[in-house]
Amino acid sequence: MCKYARPLSKSSAAVFGPRGGAGVLEGGVFRWVSVFAFSVLAATAVAPKAGAQSVTKGPWVLELGEDSALLRVETDRPATVSVSLSAVGHEAEGALSFEGQTTTHPDDAAIGSVRLSGLRGDTRYEYVVRVGDDEERGELWTAPPPGAPFTFVVYGDNRTKQDMHVAVVEQMLEETDARVILHTGDFVEMGGRPRDWGDYFRNAGALVRRTGLFPSLGNHEIYGPGGLARYHRYLTREDTRETWYRADYGDLTVLALDSNVDWEPGTAQHDWLTATLAEVAEVAADRFVVVILHHGPYSSGRHGGFDDMREMGVPEQLRDAGVDVIFSGHDHDYERGDVDGLKYVVTGGGGAPLYTVNERSPHQLAFESVHHFVRGRIEGGRFHTRVVRIDGTVLEECSFAKGEPWQCEGGSPAGPVEPGISRQEDFFQNYGKRYGFYVVLVPVVIGAFLYAWRRRRKQKRAAKTDEKS
Repeated sequence: MCKYARPLSKSSAAVFGPRGGAGVLEGGVFRWVSVFAFSVLAATAVAPKAGAQSVTKGPWVLELGEDSALLRVETDRPATVSVSLSAVGHEAEGALSFEGQTTTHPDDAAIGSVRLSGLRGDTRYEYVVRVGDDEERGELWTAPPPGAPFTFVVYGDNRTKQDMHVAVVEQMLEETDARVILHTGDFVEMGGRPRDWGDYFRNAGALVRRTGLFPSLGNHEIYGPGGLARYHRYLTREDTRETWYRADYGDLTVLALDSNVDWEPGTAQHDWLTATLAEVAEVAADRFVVVILHHGPYSSGRHGGFDDMREMGVPEQLRDAGVDVIFSGHDHDYERGDVDGLKYVVTGGGGAPLYTVNERSPHQLAFESVHHFVRGRIEGGRFHTRVVRIDGTVLEECSFAKGEPWQCEGGSPAGPVEPGISRQEDFFQNYGKRYGFYVVLVPVVIGAFLYAWRRRRKQKRAAKTDEKS
């Protein structure tokens, strides 16, 4: 018998039997009770759920373009997903119908991706998604032709504080003409935790079912077992598992990058970016080009700019190819700036706890630690931005023409700048409060130990001296 095994008590042995023996429940009753319990559990795990299939998340729209889109939905089990679309203002043409099957994942959730094709350009569609007896409605607006104006919204870092995320979403829903969302990452606090994704789609559900979503991968999506797999499940494009892509919508080209992977030459993203920027450079003069990613190269906030990106010369690559603006997150604040003609906006105020650090760089033009989103609009050859706080007030409004500097209210490129604190002050304010007790306790304990050790040594030396004498 294992020396660490604890022997059964007499009462336990009477019921279950001694080790290797037979008690009251051992031979007959206990065996049948065990078999019955196991059978019930197995039947519960294997048996199909009663009732019709239903939608558990969504719908939401990805890869929205001029004549196509990808509609995605999660269901509680494998199902057929049917979608019908009606073009607003063109009802006489009749509805378009599409159908797809869900793919089941290890946790039994099923994802349905339905490709919508043959759509009219610059047209608002109302759609109905049917799964079993469940019915969900939404809308999408296909990309306009060159020169046509349109509105979009940009935000990120909505993780953690659900009430703040809801408040930001409520303000974005006021932008009824917004057609697409550019997201700078950190949709969830922990990508491997299912409830976090449930929070996101519940809080942003009314927005993503009516607005095309262009996502970028944050660092929190890859936290936890299976985090990246869940990001792929919900937000990666249909034809690839890569977390970087190009999307064109009207006069806007979006380059979504993954700041969680290496940037060195020879890596998949580096080679893709080099080739894509060569293509973009040929058309950049006639359209606005933006980059969305989580860790941006420039930031005055708690985390600061992404050193690897700058060291690899990525900003120079972007500038040379005609990129106009970099939208990033990671620092939970709003910041706007310009580095030698390459404009940047940090928009990490989607709901996560705010950071008050502002180690102002010479490139910074505006800064505020605030929950917010950015309303963007392309119209009349200009790129317009309006930053809206959760109370509906406007932080600033700016715009620029291709190749020209920011121009904000009053004709100046400068906007409001909140002073903030230094990173050192931030460290002591946050970690000092959390770990201050231990910072004091550890030296005291070590000092007491050393004092006792030295005293003991003196006593031993004194005892030896007495013995010799």
